[in-house]
Amino acid sequence: MRSRSHARGRRQAAGRKIVAVVDRALLARIIRLIQERYGSQGKAAAALGISREHFNRLFRGNSGKALTQVLFDRLRKLLGRLPAGQSGKYGPEHAKSDAFHAILTPETKDVSDDYLSWMHERLFAIGQRAPHPATIGTPLESSGSFDDDRLQVAERVLGGGRFIKGFVSPTRKACSEILEALRNHASYGGHFNEFETRAKSRGHSRARILVAFARVVEPLAATVATAGVERSWQELDQANELKTYLKAALAREEILLRRPPDYWKRIQDVARNA
Repeated sequence: MRSRSHARGRRQAAGRKIVAVVDRALLARIIRLIQERYGSQGKAAAALGISREHFNRLFRGNSGKALTQVLFDRLRKLLGRLPAGQSGKYGPEHAKSDAFHAILTPETKDVSDDYLSWMHERLFAIGQRAPHPATIGTPLESSGSFDDDRLQVAERVLGGGRFIKGFVSPTRKACSEILEALRNHASYGGHFNEFETRAKSRGHSRARILVAFARVVEPLAATVATAGVERSWQELDQANELKTYLKAALAREEILLRRPPDYWKRIQDVARNA
């Protein structure tokens, strides 16, 4: 009796476990594919073990902010049983992969937390904070790819995007001041502006671009940490070497940004392949 009771308790706990939905439109596309294959909402809902009303909400993209883990697992198993689609058309093989992009798994959260920590540390060095965890690495500013509900889900799941607080060292203060001086400099500001224009055209967010800038100016702040032993940006400027340095440093950052900018898809892929 006791073992059966424990097994029932585990099943109930699994049913209560939820995963956050971060792309309701993508989830709706998967649901529409299932209905198409089964021929009706009733049959598709029965195959998923949910009511027609629940299926209809998923179909219309009104799924809310979370799914049970049981339903998500059932959805992926169902997609695995469906026959492959016609060549060149959206089919179950695509939907099975997309299901991971529509929700935030625990594994994805681990990858995301590591990435956010890395981002915040570098943004803090120049006196900035990420506008929101869900926008990092996404073209939010230009395309509005996250709606308010998705931002709220991300904020709750990722811990609200808490900004790293603490003592601002002279070196970190210098990073902020150097970046401001160079961006406003008649001879050097254009290099940063051109980099930003190219990065935005590829879909990278303002926060990720600022991280690149922080990495460019960080070595120039070493003069503060070393009491002037390392060369300052003014010294490089007087030696006519600052332009060479900036072009090389920004070129390095541009090479590193030659990747898809979609933050959620990127961390999902990393988490799934870990």
